[in-house]
Amino acid sequence: MADLLAWWNRFHGCGGDSRLGDLQRALLTRLATDRMRFSEVFEPSWSHDGDGWHFWRFSYAFPGFRNDPTSDMRDLLAFCRPFGDELTGQVRTLLSPVLDPAVFLPLLGLAYDTPTSWRVKLYLQFRDDAGDEPLRVASRLTGRTDLHRLFRKRSLHLVGIDLGAHGIAGAKLYFLQPRIPSRDVPRGGRPVELIEYLTNAGLDELRNLLVIHRMRRRDDPYLENPAELDFALQDNDLCWEDLAASPTLRKVRRGESPSPLATLESGFRIGVRRISVSVGGTEKLTVYYVPTEVDDRPGRLLVVSC
Repeated sequence: MADLLAWWNRFHGCGGDSRLGDLQRALLTRLATDRMRFSEVFEPSWSHDGDGWHFWRFSYAFPGFRNDPTSDMRDLLAFCRPFGDELTGQVRTLLSPVLDPAVFLPLLGLAYDTPTSWRVKLYLQFRDDAGDEPLRVASRLTGRTDLHRLFRKRSLHLVGIDLGAHGIAGAKLYFLQPRIPSRDVPRGGRPVELIEYLTNAGLDELRNLLVIHRMRRRDDPYLENPAELDFALQDNDLCWEDLAASPTLRKVRRGESPSPLATLESGFRIGVRRISVSVGGTEKLTVYYVPTEVDDRPGRLLVVSC
C-alpha cells in the first residue's frame, strides 16, 4: 500500500504536499490494525474523464464503528485533519447521525488532483432493512426536504458528501436495485455504452446495481436524473477481462504509450471490484480495486488470487 501511494504521488507530481504525507501516515497506521480484523477496508480507485487520468483516489471503511466509536471517530478525523480544522469540524458535524439505527457504517475518502483541486469524501452506508429512514438522514445532511417525494419507495444504500477548501461541494445518493433486466437499467433515455455492450454480449440482468444521483448544489434541478451506474463484477459473474474488449475500455486504454493504466497493472497486483460509468456518454469511467498482495508475516509475501 505504501508503494501504491508513492506511485500516486509520482504520477500527480504531488509528493511535496505535506498534507498527503500526514494523511498517508494516518492511513498506514490505521491499516496496520484493521488488516488483521477486516478485509478490503481500503479501496483505491482510478478515474478517467475529459481531463485525463485521476489515480489519487480512495475510500476507507470503518466497519467496527459501532463497537468502538470513540477510537474510530478519532482515526477518521485524523484522515481529515491535514486539510484543516474547519473541514475537520464539518466532517464531525456531518457524522452526527452516524449512530442512527439506519446507518451501517461510515466511510471516508479523498480524490486529489492538485494542491488546489481535491475533495474529501464522507459517506454513510445504510442498513438494507432500514426502510425510509436513510432518506430522512440524507435529507438532514443535504438540506433537501423533497427526497421522499423524489425517491419514494427507493432503497437508499449510500449517501456521499464532497467537501473542498470552501466547504460542501456536492452530494451523491446511491440507490440499490437488487436485480434488474439489463435492458431496463435506469438511464433517463440516455445511452450507457458499457451497459449496451454487456447486454449485447448476453448479460440479461444486473444484480446489486447502484444508481447514482448527483446534487451539485442544494437546489439542483437535475437531482432526479441518474448521473452514473455502479456495479460489482463478482455479483454479476464478470471478470475484468470481460470488459477489456468493450468500446468504453478501448477508448480509455488508447492514446498514451504505455498507458498509465498499463503501468499501474504491471507494477502492482490488483483485483478490480467495481466499475462506475456515467449516464449519457462515456466521458467518465471509475474503477474500484484492491491490492491483492498481502504481507502475511515478516519475511513472507502471500499473493492472493482473485
